[in-house]
Parts: sequence; structure tokens; C-alpha cells
Amino acid sequence: MAQLNNKRLAEIIKDPGIATDKEVKQIKTYSEEYSFSSFLKVLQARLDHLHDKKEKAKSLTKAAIYIADRSILKDFITKDKLSKAASEDTPVQEE
Repeated sequence: MAQLNNKRLAEIIKDPGIATDKEVKQIKTYSEEYSFSSFLKVLQARLDHLHDKKEKAKSLTKAAIYIADRSILKDFITKDKLSKAASEDTPVQEE
């Protein structure tokens, strides 16, 4: 399996929704290989959530174990829902 280059990984970190299934698998491999990395656990949980993977509950549980502030984890995992709800509820003000 080809490795992700730094530029592509940075793009996925900024917008996890752009990751392909192949890239999600690669990040899962990184998460297993670098088991000490809480960031990779959180990113994997976000990607599993976005791609509606059957392992999403398991990866979320693992991420929750590795991160100290679970409210940050919740915000990151549900970020797309929060952004969408905020944009729908916020009226546009004209100048």
C-alpha cells in the first residue's frame, strides 16, 4: 500500500471529508503502527464517522481512551453537523 505524503495528510487533517477509502485504510494502518499517537486515534475515529464505517463505535471508544478532554473529541467528531446547524440557524446580516 502506498504511503500518504505529508501534503496529502495535511489536506486530510484540514478537511477529513476529502479522504478516500484507500486513504482511510492507510491512516488506520498508521494508527495501529503508531499506537501511542492519540492524534491518529482521533483522526481515525473522525474518518470512520464520516465514511460511516462499521468500526466507527470501536474507533471512537479507542480515541476516547487516548484523549484527555472528551468534549474536544465530541466537537471534532460532530464538526460537520455543528457547522451545518450553525450556518442554518445564523441569519445573514446585510450591511
